[in-house]
Amino acid sequence: MAKFLRYVLLTGLLCALILTGAFLWITLYPKGVFSNTYQSVIQDKVAYDKSLTGKKIVITGGSNCAYGIDEKLLSEKTGYSVANLGLYAGLGDLFQTELVKANLQEGDIVLLAYEYNWPESTSFTDILSDTVMSGIDDDIELYRYVPLRNWSQILGYLGDYAKDKKEHEQNPGEDHHHTLFDADGRMIQERPSCIMGDFVEGESYYNPVDLSGVTISDETVSYLKKFKAYVESKGASVYMIGVPLWDEAAVSDPSTFQELKDEEEEKIGIDFISDPAEYLYPKDLMYDTVYHCNSEGARVRTLQLVSDLQAAGVLSR
Repeated sequence: MAKFLRYVLLTGLLCALILTGAFLWITLYPKGVFSNTYQSVIQDKVAYDKSLTGKKIVITGGSNCAYGIDEKLLSEKTGYSVANLGLYAGLGDLFQTELVKANLQEGDIVLLAYEYNWPESTSFTDILSDTVMSGIDDDIELYRYVPLRNWSQILGYLGDYAKDKKEHEQNPGEDHHHTLFDADGRMIQERPSCIMGDFVEGESYYNPVDLSGVTISDETVSYLKKFKAYVESKGASVYMIGVPLWDEAAVSDPSTFQELKDEEEEKIGIDFISDPAEYLYPKDLMYDTVYHCNSEGARVRTLQLVSDLQAAGVLSR
């Protein structure tokens, strides 16, 4: 029996070493293959966050943050440094929220700006392996923000990732990283007007947002309650904020946005300091999707956020 147990232990250890070696080889070599991609900007955003000292505002969410927050204006109006970690819904809410933990300090203000699919259970239970792994690329320190329970998804995708890496190396495409963002991960693309299509006969290329009957899943409630407790254990505070949305894309009754806000505060307990209805923007403030602001829309949204923060007394706490 003892020999069998030793055999099982040594076999398990050997398999773990082989898997670790394969993981490191595939992720580290060659380096920087995905450095031109949109999702790789997450490396710059986290690096900038880690460089900040003193009081700061940390924002996370999807691309509504990348396209809808003017970090310099927000910093000027509040006196806080701003780390905008929101980049791309394709990275998943779970991973982008975990990144808030990279440099969370006492007195920090954490703002959650999730697009309206966030009540779904998969938003806070699953890792979207393809975009997360290509976003991290060879900056493997960022894997520490992948929860342990999600590593089976990462390792299960390793073979496909090796293929993705080889294909991208051969055909990298356009450089979205350096043409859209500065070295600190802040949007620099000028977006003077809307280039978004229209709804046609009740249908749209862009998914309409219908919150009728939407409820927050137990998995999402559990995760965000734990996240709130973690933030507060660090002496920081966390709030939900409004998300800019093209008004024509909001096909459910406006009251459903308030209902979702009320449900969030009741079930999770994170103060929702915005009125979601006030973030339903006309087309002339939007850019290329229902969640992306143009340059003027980002300015309007940022000033509106400042007003929310001031009205809620967040900046003086």
